[in-house]
Amino acid sequence: PTLDTLVFREPLSMKHYLSEVEGGDVVQGADAAWCFDKMLSVEELNEIHNRGGISIWYPRNEPDRVPDFTRPYITIGGGSGFARFDANAIAEDFIDIIQSIEYRVSDIRILLTAAGHSDEQFMLKVSEKTGHPLVKLNNTSKIAASIIGNSEVYLGGRWHPSIFALLGGTPLVNFNGNTFKIQAIKQQFDLEHSIYCCEEIDSHIDEIANSVSQRLASKGEGNIPTENEIEEMRRLARMNVNAIFG
Repeated sequence: PTLDTLVFREPLSMKHYLSEVEGGDVVQGADAAWCFDKMLSVEELNEIHNRGGISIWYPRNEPDRVPDFTRPYITIGGGSGFARFDANAIAEDFIDIIQSIEYRVSDIRILLTAAGHSDEQFMLKVSEKTGHPLVKLNNTSKIAASIIGNSEVYLGGRWHPSIFALLGGTPLVNFNGNTFKIQAIKQQFDLEHSIYCCEEIDSHIDEIANSVSQRLASKGEGNIPTENEIEEMRRLARMNVNAIFG
């Protein structure tokens, strides 16, 4: 009640707030991640990686697993919705999902990603079991965003990686999170991708794998925002700064 202005990064949280609190100066803004416009090319990622500039965990000390970013790959990450569950159980679910994806799409490479410590905890287990490399948490945001933005599909439940994916033209298959943000991305741009409940992924393994396969086949059609929509998000993000500094 003592705030002059309250700026929300997405509309669903703002709508929920207004349903509980009457009055006040409430503004619809956007996350600063939408202003990211320094996406590295796959060739630049390879060059940086060859110089040792990308932190990647290679399971079982297998040097032949070194990724080539010019070859098609998908990225798979965790999400805030998994943080309250047992890491071993979540790892087993992701292992099953990956095996189901590989059964359907044998010619696509997989890179695991971590956007939080809870992600990295279970993704290390997934990496060891499946043999797929894990892009570690201690990379720069520019590198992490570019790896996801250059992938063919991002499967995960993280807000900023989902934004970086869309900025690179990468379609989504999402898991829900602890807030409304993941649902808001889909609603804001009228996207067609599925959002799976973290508590229930063990009963939707094949369905999740099918969603990834379908997004690969669609080449992003109907599942990425337009350039005009992205520019509008950048305008709203800049408005956030103006609301603070005037």
